[in-house]
Amino acid sequence: MKRRNLTTPTPEQAKRQLVAMSDPAWAKHTIAAAGLAGDVVAPIFNSWSRKYGKGSNEQRSAANVWLRRFLSSKTVAGLPRRVRLDARADSVLLDEGTIDTTAKKLAALALHSGWPRSQCPELQALAGKLLVQLPQVKKDRSNLESCRLRAVDPDFWKRQIRSVHGRAFESVAIAAGLVNRRRALYVSDATQSRVNGRRRKNRDILSSLVATNEFGDSFTLQELADKGPSNPVIKRAELMVRTRGLEDYAKEQGDIGVFLTLTAPGRMHARQSKTGEENPNFCHASPRHVHQYLNTVWARTRAQWARDGIRCYGVRTVEPHHDGTPHWHLLLFVAPADRKAMLKTFRDYALQDSPSEKGAWLRRFTFKTIDPEKGSAVGYLAKYISKNIDGFKADGAPVEDYDFESSDAKLAKIHESAVRVGAWASSHGIRQFQFIGTTSVTVWRELRRLKADQVEEGLRAYVEAADASNWGDFVRLCGGPAAPRKDIPVCTHREARQNRYAEFVKVTKGVTFRPTGEIVETRIHVWTVASGASVDASSGARRATDGTPWTRVNNCTGIAPALAKTLSAEIILHQPPIPSLPPLTVPEGRHFPDWLGFLNNERPSHVVAS
Repeated sequence: MKRRNLTTPTPEQAKRQLVAMSDPAWAKHTIAAAGLAGDVVAPIFNSWSRKYGKGSNEQRSAANVWLRRFLSSKTVAGLPRRVRLDARADSVLLDEGTIDTTAKKLAALALHSGWPRSQCPELQALAGKLLVQLPQVKKDRSNLESCRLRAVDPDFWKRQIRSVHGRAFESVAIAAGLVNRRRALYVSDATQSRVNGRRRKNRDILSSLVATNEFGDSFTLQELADKGPSNPVIKRAELMVRTRGLEDYAKEQGDIGVFLTLTAPGRMHARQSKTGEENPNFCHASPRHVHQYLNTVWARTRAQWARDGIRCYGVRTVEPHHDGTPHWHLLLFVAPADRKAMLKTFRDYALQDSPSEKGAWLRRFTFKTIDPEKGSAVGYLAKYISKNIDGFKADGAPVEDYDFESSDAKLAKIHESAVRVGAWASSHGIRQFQFIGTTSVTVWRELRRLKADQVEEGLRAYVEAADASNWGDFVRLCGGPAAPRKDIPVCTHREARQNRYAEFVKVTKGVTFRPTGEIVETRIHVWTVASGASVDASSGARRATDGTPWTRVNNCTGIAPALAKTLSAEIILHQPPIPSLPPLTVPEGRHFPDWLGFLNNERPSHVVAS
């Protein structure tokens, strides 16, 4: 007869023990049984405690119901719990050592199994457990070799694991209340520390590698990186130059500037804006999903503008609310005759989801028409550019304004919070800046490598405009924002090159002037990269034995395939017809922008501005 372990309670005994527990003991037991790690257990229990309080039985019962629903939600019971299986005992967030070991194990399984030419259930099971994707084999199986090379490369797996698990941790941190103005602004402290550590490591690696060209000129990769747009100083300056150029062009064309703000519905915000308290209607949308929702609104708006013949151009910035939920700021230039129709269409799509939600008409979509007599378009956008890069001005001095997303008890200055904004964008994979309906900046950057006397007469004006940092002239020479790319006289010249995964990719080599067919190469050097220890500093001689010549400083052309979209139908709605908007009413004690008055009046002075 099999003997039962007397220390293990039977199901009946376990049920009676749970019934006999006090509510706090039950809550601790329930949270522990969910399999979550130590760094999120305490915040979840504290959230339950605040809801439980010392109130009525109904309040306490509601707190217990909330805890059950929270632990069974997709955010907690799905992704993070699977992450927990391979996490350290005290943290959901994987450390670099665990990531490195796991990536090497995946690569070894692929190498020894011969995947994808043969099946490997163990590899598929481990990848599924870690929530990472195997390289996607095409239907005609023409990319088997590139898939194999990716699968046996530990770096391919590291990128995926860092991305998926880092975002998983942030989802738990947001849901557990670790990200808000009272705790940690924009991102959790753990993610901020991880991003800072990775950046320091990357700088150390780049500083240890030396690139040498055919003439013996040597530079560290960090020195070369500091000369490109990844340098915050250069990035900020380029954004300001391009914005100023668009404003100058708009003035020439008689277009007006409108500054707009687009936010997501209330259910996508984890915390309340003023108090920082938990939003009871939060649908557990991640910042990345909210950004995709805003992109959907934008795509539908642009499509309707195209059908109506409305042409806009400008720049978009993305920044987080205090709880990590993204919102957009846009500076758009449009013909005066199209302004009302443009704003009405954008407003309609912004309010397509939950139009009757409290505060939707007030906060979801706001705008301000820029008055040139009171300030420039660049002036409106300058603070947002600085806040989302490094918090410094063009002269190198820090912006002294405060970031009012931070706590009133400890206001952070913009140059202090900018680091956290960068970590937020990096961890969620959100592009912070994007120019809309304008000329390619790649051509502009390539032309800035040239001098006017190096090119023929036709191309000279483009080089001079780029060299003078005159984006407005450059846009005009290219035919204006409305010019189709195929009709722009100057374009990039690309050549095919095989990357590390045996795929042929096109790399930029120079520019082509279409009217004459002139090709001007801007990437003329062949570089070899080696460890700094293997390069003789006095002669700049190459000593690397396995360094393959290359034609660009950045040879990381192997990009992991995009992760499958996991947008919840609750977050990204299918294309429904725009609902008929309710009559505009003003509840007692509240003020809404008088949209109907604006549409019938040229003076929008009463419209709430951002």
